[in-house]
Amino acid sequence: MTTYMVTGANGHLGCNLTKKLLEKGANTVATVRDAANCDLLKTAIGDRDCKIVSADLLNENSLNNSMAGVDILFHCAAVFKHWAKDPEEDIVQANIRITENVLRQASKCGVKRVIYVSSIVALDKNKQPMTPDTWNCDEINPYIKSKVLSEKRAWELAEELNIEMISVLPSAMLGGIYNHKNPTPSILLLQRVASGAMPFDIRFSINYIDVENVAEAMITAAAKGIIGNRYILGNDKHITTTQMFAILKELKPEMEIPPPISKEHLLLFANDAMIKSQETGNPPVILPFIIEQSYDTEVLLDTTLSQQELGFRPQKAEEIISSHFL
Repeated sequence: MTTYMVTGANGHLGCNLTKKLLEKGANTVATVRDAANCDLLKTAIGDRDCKIVSADLLNENSLNNSMAGVDILFHCAAVFKHWAKDPEEDIVQANIRITENVLRQASKCGVKRVIYVSSIVALDKNKQPMTPDTWNCDEINPYIKSKVLSEKRAWELAEELNIEMISVLPSAMLGGIYNHKNPTPSILLLQRVASGAMPFDIRFSINYIDVENVAEAMITAAAKGIIGNRYILGNDKHITTTQMFAILKELKPEMEIPPPISKEHLLLFANDAMIKSQETGNPPVILPFIIEQSYDTEVLLDTTLSQQELGFRPQKAEEIISSHFL
């Protein structure tokens, strides 16, 4: 029987992928930072049988031989944040080290195939629609830089260690099981729209995808994907915050839609927030480079390869948003 391992199994994608594997009756091992503190994963597992392994992926030695007997590895674990006191160390280098530690351990334990989770932010946004044969050259946003460099390092190691590898590049994920107290940045933005906490329409463009569509495509990639391919997992077109407010207005007619804010004023606000964060040590509410990459931009994706080879047919963004608001 094939044995699967999911790293980052207490995260948004990891726990939903683990849940889907277990629903299919798969023999599954889930790695988390702390097995005593993984409520999200335990919710996903329910009463099903799943081995949980504690591992600090920044420390190669903590993995030991935890991958022994694993046939297919889904590597979901990563630092997902856009700001840190030391972004180069805490985001960029951290994600590279996690990648190196996991792939070296996979090679040591004879894992047959790795499905590596990257992101659409690793793609060249200057080419629309974005295609899987491009790379983002942005080195200002530490998260984007980390996803590019860590995926490139993964491909280098896959060749060096003779590992069969496929990468998947999801867009911003919604839906499924998630941590309501500490949501991902993708979910947090939608929560702020829905709660009325956003005094202005920031006119962001975001390409949303249902996390369950991503999990299903990853399982298909493990079984049918072509080694060496990069599969984009997102919708063909983005949705804007203006559209999100309109969807919410239909569901909640009493809601007041906030006025739009200009990019110039939003950048002034973000720069002030950056100064305050340096004083307080707390993350800023919004970052200037996020505005530059998201304000009135296009996030179009060429998912032809994913459709042809994985049968990828994602739920439309408008449907995802509507179901998330309900």
